[in-house]
Amino acid sequence: MQAPFADPLSGIELLITPLPLVGREAEMRVICALLDTVAQQKPVGARALMMSGDVGVGKSRLLAEMCLEARSRHFSILEGRTYESGGMFPYLPFIEALRPVIHSTAAGTLRSFVGLENRERRDATGPSISLIGAPLVAALSRLFPELPHLLGRTITPEILTPEQEKFRLFDAVATFLERMAAERPLMLSIDNLQWADSASLELTMYLTVRLHSSPVALVGVTRPPASMQVRGDAETAHQSATALRMLSELMRQGLLLFLPIHP
Repeated sequence: MQAPFADPLSGIELLITPLPLVGREAEMRVICALLDTVAQQKPVGARALMMSGDVGVGKSRLLAEMCLEARSRHFSILEGRTYESGGMFPYLPFIEALRPVIHSTAAGTLRSFVGLENRERRDATGPSISLIGAPLVAALSRLFPELPHLLGRTITPEILTPEQEKFRLFDAVATFLERMAAERPLMLSIDNLQWADSASLELTMYLTVRLHSSPVALVGVTRPPASMQVRGDAETAHQSATALRMLSELMRQGLLLFLPIHP
């Protein structure tokens, strides 16, 4: 089956033989088990993974190996990252991950991803899809203003409260990913999650819960809080504490695996 969009990295492993990954057998067993859970649509098992380790410990190398494993299982790969200054740009990792899809997907396929084209598809989500068609396009256009033009649509803005607007956006991103994953399993990774803005963290948590039964693997890579420079920002400290509580709850519910990366 062809990829539903052009993956610019999909052919690299054909040209470059990666160095073998040494001493990470235990971590790779966890990674492969999660990918198998997603690919085989197993009824039990987490579909989200948080890798945590200090600078230089090999997190990015392990993430690259996970991408290779996912491709070998015919996953589509979406990759985003945050930056130390990334808090100025809400939802930056999701914009970075999804923009290549928006711009490289064939028009007919893109229309089906947003629900503007009625075509028979293998839908793994059933009744969970609640936003589709023009409302979905309108919500996603907050992140991708060019999307209506690419789809040949004119969007009439709705008057919504900030909370309604945020929920519409979260629902739209989740639905878009669900419909993409109906083509073949999907892996979305976010590197340097420790620099993520609060909106991106909230969306990450939402997707972890919303997509828990979908063929979507969510992967976050971060540093442990103890290794981060304390900024003395009360709001940042509150956001971090809230995120940690949410992560703990997701782990307790079995929706998220925590994978510490040691030297």
